[in-house]
Amino acid sequence: GGNVHCNGESFPDEDGCNTCTCTDQGISCTEMDCDTACANCERGGKSYCIGDSFPSADGCNTCKCETDPLDGVGVVVCTDKGCPDLPCTDCEYGGNVHCNGESFPDEDGCNTCTCTDQGISCTEMDCDTACANCERGGKSYCIGDSFPSADGCNTCKCETDPLDGVGVVVCTDKGCPDLPCTDCEYGGNVHCN
Repeated sequence: GGNVHCNGESFPDEDGCNTCTCTDQGISCTEMDCDTACANCERGGKSYCIGDSFPSADGCNTCKCETDPLDGVGVVVCTDKGCPDLPCTDCEYGGNVHCNGESFPDEDGCNTCTCTDQGISCTEMDCDTACANCERGGKSYCIGDSFPSADGCNTCKCETDPLDGVGVVVCTDKGCPDLPCTDCEYGGNVHCN
């Protein structure tokens, strides 16, 4: 096939389904019947041939059956891009959509609401005295309040610190999608701030 292979090296046969190995005696190839479906890679109970592409289990990445350069066998390689969150349409409150089980600040600024199967349920605290158990971004939050983090894609919550009982802000740390940069345009090019 025009390629030089080292002693002990395995590589795919030109028929696309058998595997050959370079030995002291020359090249030795498997002799599988290639009319049957090839099974170089298996994923999710299905067999794939070298070169086949197929959707990954998450539905938004793509996998491909490739030849492993180290041993010549089939290996599944998948892209690893973050999958977009599907829109949640469980509860609408104050012009915002909230997912089932999600807690969020009430419009009064001191109570907390939760989206449930039955609709929206809010605490009914006396709001004459605003609680200030946690502060973030110039705003005060009560224990149990959830609010968006500054990055816009994570969620923070005011929780009781188990060590000293005071309010502490705890935020999720999931990767945020890269947003397009539209800060400055000059000479037909967009430049980030």
